[in-house]
Amino acid sequence: MKNFVYLLFLLIISTSCNHLNPEDSVLKELYFLQPPNGAVAEIDFSLSDSLLIKNIEYQTGINLCSNSLFSGKINVNGSNVIFPAFADKDCGFPVLYSNIIPIIINKKNQVLINETIGNENIKELIVKETELKKSWNKRKEIIYLVQWDTELESKIIKNSFLEILMGILEYYKIQSQKIFQKDIVNLNEQELIELKREYKGIIGFQDYTPPPPPPPSLENEKNGLETIPQGTFKYELYFAEFGGRMNNATCDVEINGNNIKVLQDGTTNFMGGDVIFEGLVIKHKSGVWILAHYKSDKDAEEVGGCTEIPVIYFENKLIEWC
Repeated sequence: MKNFVYLLFLLIISTSCNHLNPEDSVLKELYFLQPPNGAVAEIDFSLSDSLLIKNIEYQTGINLCSNSLFSGKINVNGSNVIFPAFADKDCGFPVLYSNIIPIIINKKNQVLINETIGNENIKELIVKETELKKSWNKRKEIIYLVQWDTELESKIIKNSFLEILMGILEYYKIQSQKIFQKDIVNLNEQELIELKREYKGIIGFQDYTPPPPPPPSLENEKNGLETIPQGTFKYELYFAEFGGRMNNATCDVEINGNNIKVLQDGTTNFMGGDVIFEGLVIKHKSGVWILAHYKSDKDAEEVGGCTEIPVIYFENKLIEWC
């Protein structure tokens, strides 16, 4: 049998050029992410969320509700980079995943990894969050659930996406040194198999549709007024990253003036203690109410979903969380 490393190298690198440009030499290492087989879909960065999922399903010809795993592909400077991928399609029933690291590329080209901006050190942050996730839930497979704002140019999104792949590769490199005291390029076939048994990084794409905002009350429409309810309440937490496919949790909410405290009530197990948010309730420029740390957050460009600023719906007693 030919050397496993070179076989994978031939599978992952296909280019019409005789050689890669010097700045593309890093792509040679990415052959390691190549899955052994499976349907392949090229990722169209002009699409996102449900449109992207439909495009992936069209390209692969598979029912993503029956088989959510496939191979993703991006073309970088004439070279195809192929990686294991997962499609979280909305199939009408909730599915809970505990091995997800959410990543958002917003319209400012900020890369938020588990809500932390990581543009300057994407690889290092990927490694850190992967280590935390693996130590917390003991899972071998980690899904990096990537979403992006299509207002960005596709080329810019692709560059950030490539950095995310390099972060996953970096974690493989660290594990290779830790387990075998070797670089991954020097592993033999059996060692490669054993390494991927210990850790497998998968890029995830989600069929996300944000929840519709609740209608305003007739009383508030008539009077043109909205007030912040005062006291202690039981609220639900809507987990935006799962797009409604995870059951809402509950929490205790204490509001005094425009100060708010959100506490765990036993239905969640967030790290950091009982208080999961403490700050202000203010009205955003868009008209929705938000949980904020600063009054200036009222002018934030993005709120809700998996941004750092949750939205609260008083009438529905609901907080959009991530």
